[in-house]
Amino acid sequence: MENTINQKYEKLIISDSPELIVRHQSSKCPFKGSIIFVHGICHGAWCFENYMDFFSENGYECFALNLRGHGDNNRKGLTFARLSQYLNDVEKCVDFVVKYLQEKGIIEKPFLLGHSMGGAIVQKYIKKHSNKVKGLILFASATAKRMPYFKTLFGLRKKNLRIAALKAWGVKVSDEDIAGSAFFDNRIKSMNDIARYNKLLHRESIVITFVSLYLPYYSGKYNGNIPILVIGSEDDSYFPKKSLIKTSDTYDCTENNKEKQSILLDNLCHDMMLDPECEIPAKRVLEFLDNNK
Repeated sequence: MENTINQKYEKLIISDSPELIVRHQSSKCPFKGSIIFVHGICHGAWCFENYMDFFSENGYECFALNLRGHGDNNRKGLTFARLSQYLNDVEKCVDFVVKYLQEKGIIEKPFLLGHSMGGAIVQKYIKKHSNKVKGLILFASATAKRMPYFKTLFGLRKKNLRIAALKAWGVKVSDEDIAGSAFFDNRIKSMNDIARYNKLLHRESIVITFVSLYLPYYSGKYNGNIPILVIGSEDDSYFPKKSLIKTSDTYDCTENNKEKQSILLDNLCHDMMLDPECEIPAKRVLEFLDNNK
């Protein structure tokens, strides 16, 4: 699976206030289901280009949301955006996708995939609306139920984490530095790809980077019964093995349970969907989708 510029999607406007644009790619073979991708800090729908190709070729309608102020959207309102507002964006997107499919004669709940910060958002979503989605994929997700503040702050001593933080704070970062940042950890060798990603990555809300991610995404026990997959890499500089185990335990996910599954990979960077071996986690996610469709 190569990192290429994807021209196969269409952009759909699902909201004008705030501006919310979702990228859509139709399934290329008999319909199996639908999946909504939710990106992490500094990213946008663009980071799922390879996966929209892969999953559409395997029978899934793909929708990649740009959270407010991110990706294809204008940057209005980004500086002080809160996690609760991003949750509202996902709520609008899920309702839009369900209606969009109904208009095509498909009565179907979508799967929801959240990467990194997107994982925190979709965790908040299923606490309120697990009846609206078919299943959840926590993909290199923020740790359930909150990120540890002081541990994260202490981690900035490491250059790769510090560079990623500087990018999130709006500081200009060189292509060479972003290649070694905690997003990629020098896994991506094409400097053309790195230069493109560096241009597409942008600052994040200061409320998110300094406050929201360190508060509980929800309180109490999760009592939903939808299928959940927790998948990540133990070499992830943000959310390695210890984080994945904690998140898996929160949702009672285990290695051999096909409905509540935990998958720990290795030798992949945090942005697994852009890693040179991005097809490895993609195939595991596809297997989970097919088992629970």
